[in-house]
Amino acid sequence: MSSSFLPSRVRYLPRPILTALVILTLTSLVGSLWSAASISAVTTNLRSRLPGAALTQLTTAGGPNHVIDPTTLNLVAPPTLPYFADKRNLFNQYFVKFGWAWTSLVWLVQTVATLAFTPRYIRSSKSGRPTTPLRATLGSIRRFVLASLVWFYLTQKTWFVGLGTGPSLMQRLLVRSGALCMPPPGVAELSCSGRKGEYWHGGHDVSGHTFMMILATMTLVETVAPVLPSVLPSLLDKYLAPRKRPDAVDLTPASQTQTATAPSVAMASAKVVGQSNGSGSVVEGEDSKERAHTHVVLELATVLTLAFVGLWWGMLLTTSLYFHTFDEKMSGLAAGLLGWFASNL
Repeated sequence: MSSSFLPSRVRYLPRPILTALVILTLTSLVGSLWSAASISAVTTNLRSRLPGAALTQLTTAGGPNHVIDPTTLNLVAPPTLPYFADKRNLFNQYFVKFGWAWTSLVWLVQTVATLAFTPRYIRSSKSGRPTTPLRATLGSIRRFVLASLVWFYLTQKTWFVGLGTGPSLMQRLLVRSGALCMPPPGVAELSCSGRKGEYWHGGHDVSGHTFMMILATMTLVETVAPVLPSVLPSLLDKYLAPRKRPDAVDLTPASQTQTATAPSVAMASAKVVGQSNGSGSVVEGEDSKERAHTHVVLELATVLTLAFVGLWWGMLLTTSLYFHTFDEKMSGLAAGLLGWFASNL
């Protein structure tokens, strides 16, 4: 696709951010299309709406032959439940359920490491141009605060001046679109307030996981993007580049070695860092040792951030394949992309 078809704000994004944006969008679209073509909407709907205890009863031996679809209230066959289609799987229970808390922790680690252990200039995650670590950190803080507000208002609660707090925007949409609360057994109150065993039937349930995985992933990618040009080559050089054996014999002709010695010494002596060590400068060897020492911290933070980027992408794929109806996942995709754009205002 020609870049002329892309909005100007997206067209000039740094490559890591644009790549992540395209991958997340395609993952959600292709996964949702595959799900709609190969899995019934009733099955994906039951997986996403029914509480875990009800799913256990439906999918274990001796369970009922038919269940009530939470949307249409018709009798349907019980849903199948592969491991990643079970909302009680390890990744969902310990990571996705606390997704924004994990994202906040990883963002903090990466931000501190970027501020403390990067060179004087790095690439801006917004324009791709050189900037200072301090300015990059301030921009990252602004984006994270805005992204957190978007996440809170859409999925947790809303607060408006003069009106106080209320349900999240997604829950408001769910109720306004005709959803009714199904309370747990023995509870007469027909309102959902987070009690164990309650669920909604009917209405449009925006995929909160799709929304959060996209927003969280883009937030982390923007945070780590400025240091990728320096950290990734360093990691590749340390762990993947071929090493010269200590007992290897240098077969370079002596004439070539002598010819190359003078320019090499001249170039090495011309590298001045600009820090004082009593004589007015720091030699390259001393500065290289300092960078290698501090760079390890930045490498570890970057690897952690990229690991969570991969985990959130995997959870987005799982949601796209196994949960919610097609239109609910598309509204979650739209909410995630709009939330990320809002965090960059």
